[in-house]
Amino acid sequence: KKTVESVVKETFFSEIEALVNENKELKLENYDRLEFLGDSVLGLIISTYLFESNKNMTAGEMSFYRSKVIRKISV
Repeated sequence: KKTVESVVKETFFSEIEALVNENKELKLENYDRLEFLGDSVLGLIISTYLFESNKNMTAGEMSFYRSKVIRKISV
């Protein structure tokens, strides 16, 4: 069984890699913009997964687990 972390890593990083490979001419300042966008997308993916797979979780619990997963992925 795949974990939330493994699914997010596979999906997120493959999409970012494809985007960067398509745009080899990007200047350094654009990477900051991509990082900003990537952080938002990552949060959305994790939030959606938690929301849809855990119907009994409160908003506070989902926020707690989302931040826990994001910290784990960032390390």
